[in-house]
Amino acid sequence: MKTIMKSTLTIAAMVSLFSVAAFADALRSDKHLVKIDAKSVGGNSRQYDVQVFDGESRNDVAHLKLTIKGDTPEEIETTANGTRYRVRIVPYGEAYLVEFTADNGQMIDTIRGGFSAPAKSKPADAKPARAGRDVNAPAVIRRVDAVYTEEAKAAGAAGSVIVEVLIDKSGFVRDARVLTPMGHGLSESALDAVKQWRFDPTKQDRKPVEVLHEVTIEFKP
Repeated sequence: MKTIMKSTLTIAAMVSLFSVAAFADALRSDKHLVKIDAKSVGGNSRQYDVQVFDGESRNDVAHLKLTIKGDTPEEIETTANGTRYRVRIVPYGEAYLVEFTADNGQMIDTIRGGFSAPAKSKPADAKPARAGRDVNAPAVIRRVDAVYTEEAKAAGAAGSVIVEVLIDKSGFVRDARVLTPMGHGLSESALDAVKQWRFDPTKQDRKPVEVLHEVTIEFKP
C-alpha cells in the first residue's frame, strides 16, 4: 500500500531519529523486537525483509517483505493470530525511517526509529583503540540477552561464544564478529544479541573514540 510522506517532516527531525537508532539493526520495545534487513536489489531499488518477534518469548510472530524504488515511502501489513502488524518505511537514500504498529482492534504497540547509511571504511591508519590495552573496557548500559535456541536445548549444549565488537564514539555497536563460535545456532544468537547492546562511550585523552572490545556470552541448559 503506497502512502505519501507528509511535507512537514523535516530533515532535522530525521537526523534526530537516526541518532536514536544509529548503527542498530533492530527496533525494540517491551512488547516487540523488529529486525530489518535492507539490501540493494539493483538500480535505486532496495528490499526490506522485516521480522517481528514477541518481546517476551522471542517467538517469531510475523514476517513482512517489501521492495522500494527510490525515495517513495511504502507500507505493508499482515495479520497473525488476530493481531495486525503494519510497517511503513520512508527511505532517504541508504538511510531510512521505520514506523511499526501492532493492533488487535486497539493499539498494542508502536515503535519508530531511523537507520543510518552503512559506515564507510576507515583509512588504514585510523585504527580504533582496543579495550584493555589502549583504554579501559567500556561499560554496558543496555544489554539484550542472547536466545538459547531450541536446537541447543535439545542437544544440551553448554559453553561460551566470544564476540569482538566495534563500538562507535556514541557507544553503539557498529560491527561485530564471532571469534570463538558454538553450534546449534548459538553463534548467530550471540551475534544478534550483542549487536543490540549499547555501551558508555569510551574516551581517550578526554575525547570519545571508537574501541574494539571482546564480549563473552555464556550458554547453558
